[in-house]
Amino acid sequence: MLAMTGACMVLAAGFGLVAMAMGLRIRCQEGDSLRGQTTSAMLFLSGLLLLIALTGYTVKNAWKQDVFFSWSYFSGWLAFPFSILAGFCFLLADMIVQSTEAISGFPVCL
Repeated sequence: MLAMTGACMVLAAGFGLVAMAMGLRIRCQEGDSLRGQTTSAMLFLSGLLLLIALTGYTVKNAWKQDVFFSWSYFSGWLAFPFSILAGFCFLLADMIVQSTEAISGFPVCL
């Protein structure tokens, strides 16, 4: 069980770092919307892997007599909602960019 928890944490960290790099690349360069959707999916996957890892670790250690959860455990639970929130933000930003690109071709008289 501990190996599965560690593997999920490492994968979550890897997906988070790759998503961050993709987000920075999107920010620096104009890109197609597929990259924004992929970044959003990677952040959601990172959040799911964090949830699996931290739930597995909690279930394994919750009923032990002398349990101490360190700062890294709480940092993991803090990273979980931020990962999901970042995925929603990228998804929303991608939808806004797509709608702006779709409207830009129409003549608008203000």
